[in-house]
Amino acid sequence: MEIELTNEIKNEFDNYLIDLEESDNTIKQYKYSLKTYENEVGKIINKQNLKKYKEILLSKRKPKTVNVRIAGIIKFIKFYADYKKDKRYEEIIIKNVKMQNKTYLNNVISLEEFKEMYEHAKNTKRERYYYIIKFMGYTGARISEVIKLDVKSVDNGYMEIISKGSKFRRIYIPKEFQIELLDWIREKNIENKLFNITSRGISGTLKKIAKELNIDTKKVHPHSFRHMFAINFLKNNKDITLLADLLGHSNLDTTKIYLRRTEEEQKEIINSINW
Repeated sequence: MEIELTNEIKNEFDNYLIDLEESDNTIKQYKYSLKTYENEVGKIINKQNLKKYKEILLSKRKPKTVNVRIAGIIKFIKFYADYKKDKRYEEIIIKNVKMQNKTYLNNVISLEEFKEMYEHAKNTKRERYYYIIKFMGYTGARISEVIKLDVKSVDNGYMEIISKGSKFRRIYIPKEFQIELLDWIREKNIENKLFNITSRGISGTLKKIAKELNIDTKKVHPHSFRHMFAINFLKNNKDITLLADLLGHSNLDTTKIYLRRTEEEQKEIINSINW
């Protein structure tokens, strides 16, 4: 069996993703998967072409990226099977690239580096980034959530998030940091959003700050602060179920990765053993 990627069916797929209340970023990723498929192998989706697409991607991209692209195509195929009310279309689905699970956490910013970064941001008159860095490290918020932080949320002491699938969660702001934010809001007469900046802008400035401090820029990205928050949380509180709720994880297995040591910690432990 095969599927032809017509403009009509792609539009139907877009509407389907919107109806599912998928995030803008997720929809973008799915659509990009279809676009790259067309560019590489054409408009016909069948098993043979899918295998060819997988091989082409593997020659250019890392396995993790390849799996993201394949996931987008699989999502489309399952939609099409449902759209045509014919599950036989799912027979053309191929498997993801097998990846070896890491036994350690990699590229995670340390608590000391986190403190260095927000203090450096303050000392170099990047006041906004002082609060952005602190908010990410103290709450584990995603970058898309950071840029939505507003005055009302700071007043409440928490930020309410409704993610894809209408999942609800709260991002709590530590009391001392809440007071610090409120003082800044009053000083700057901020009325709505605290950080009028794009996620790309934040990522770029974080790397600049890291470079100025001689911190490895590979591990300085918005999600790294989320990892740091999770690791620090578990060092102080072993309630992994609560951590999963705070991070918005629907699967506890996703949260369990934070029980592992970082690469640096593993090296330190090995080096400390008296052989």
